[in-house]
Formats: sequence, structure tokens, C-alpha cells
Amino acid sequence: MSVTYPYTFAQFVSLDASLTEPNGTILASEIATAGLVGLENIIIDPFAQTVDITFSSAIAVPTLDAVVAAHTGLSGGVSPGGDEILTPDLWREVQYTPTLGQVTYILPSAPAAVQPVEFLVNGQDSTQDDDFIVSGKTVTWLNNKFSIAADDDVVIKYWEDT
Repeated sequence: MSVTYPYTFAQFVSLDASLTEPNGTILASEIATAGLVGLENIIIDPFAQTVDITFSSAIAVPTLDAVVAAHTGLSGGVSPGGDEILTPDLWREVQYTPTLGQVTYILPSAPAAVQPVEFLVNGQDSTQDDDFIVSGKTVTWLNNKFSIAADDDVVIKYWEDT
């Protein structure tokens, strides 16, 4: 999936400075920190006056927009036809009051396969496939680090499948 950001000629000098090394590495790091996975490249096209950011899979364009705007001042990313774009109204955050040792949590809707699910216990993030697994709308805690206690705060965050 590719997201394109148009810019004006007047923006080019500051844009070039904000995306060339080491700033290109900084933007890539900020994209990863925002939870967007699969970054392949960032290309400035001075002829088309665009910045193209390519990912190996679909991503949350609103999240990318926020990171790019903060780093470069550009906004209005466009993904050309057919690519899945996850919009803010598809973001889900579900809180659970678990029972002692509970391992199965049923989500109200299936998560999108293109973004990882977040599983937090008392605010601490866990690792998908190491600490928990997802199958359809079912999330299973694997008890690898610890068992869930009745007074734990469990929150599952995910992008809903469209």
C-alpha cells in the first residue's frame, strides 16, 4: 500500500531537509513507534511534487497522517484505488473485568488482519503470538508470563475488520 502526500514547490526545501538523512530515519522510527508496521520506503518525487510512503500491507492512514504532519507539516495523504484504509471510526478499545485465571476474551467484532491487536494488563502491553493469540473474535491469554487476576485491568485495542 502506498500513501501519497502532495506538496508545493515552496515546501520542497524544508521538506527535503526533513526527509533526508538523518531525518528520514527519524520519520521511519516515528512511524514504527506509532504502531504502523511494514514500512518499505519513503520517496520524494520533485517532478510530481509528492512524497510517497510505501508499506508492505494496509495501514491506518489517519495515524500515518498525524506522524507525517508532525514531522514534515504535510497533510492529506491519499491512497490510490483498492487499498484498504482503516479509518478512526473502526478503532476499538474494549475493557474487561476478568475472573481469576480467565484466558478467553470475546471481542464485539473481528480485528483487521493488517494491524496487530494490543492486549494490555494493568496498562502493560503484551506481545501477540507470545503472550496471547487471536482467532476471529476470540483472544486467548496464554499465561506465559503470569495468570490474569480478578483485580487486573484488561484492555484490548484493535482495528475492526471492514
